[in-house]
Amino acid sequence: FAQALDRCGPAAAMSGEVLALVNYYARTGYYRHVQTVCNEVLKKRGGTDFTLVFWRALGMLREGSVSDAIKEYETVHSRGDMQLALPAKIGLLYAHQMSKMSDQEEVMRLQQEVSVEEGNAPDRAKLQAALLLWHLGEPATAKGYVQQLLQLQPQSVPALTLLGWLELGEAADDDSLDDHLMGRAESTFNKALEACSAKKDLEALMGRARLHQAKEQHKEALDQLNQ
Repeated sequence: FAQALDRCGPAAAMSGEVLALVNYYARTGYYRHVQTVCNEVLKKRGGTDFTLVFWRALGMLREGSVSDAIKEYETVHSRGDMQLALPAKIGLLYAHQMSKMSDQEEVMRLQQEVSVEEGNAPDRAKLQAALLLWHLGEPATAKGYVQQLLQLQPQSVPALTLLGWLELGEAADDDSLDDHLMGRAESTFNKALEACSAKKDLEALMGRARLHQAKEQHKEALDQLNQ
């Protein structure tokens, strides 16, 4: 992962490798690392990528720095970027709900605004929203967004990959690692990788590796990571 971060030069923006790092650290609960990745790439870029600011806010929120996260999400939303409007508004909603002195009027207002944003949001915004909801512990809501996207774009690699992770999470919630649920997740990851162009999607490869690891197929897991 350090090598992937080193390759993220000034033009990298929110590349697939950076997002894979963010997702990895968010999945494993290393929220300070999420912030570090975002800060390092922002420093390399010599400017401001508000997608990175958005994900940095998730790290802050999950570490309990609610006020700082609210400021970050407000900054992102104020930019008027349609790709980030819905996910930033969802971030604000959850941040206010997590606040020790939660303002119920503000929460209700944000809930209404999220509903409005949902109707106007482009596909990429819905994907970002689904990723955020997954990391906020709302897999069912995240899955709803992903299924909407796949109805319109059945071969969307990012949507298929996230669906695979959500299905893997469902399987992991079952104490016996239900074979049917595991098989469904594996099928979804395979579809994502088949839909890739020449370069395989890192998140899908990591998902398939995690699936083999869960089944204690350690050699197969390593093979996926070495692709």
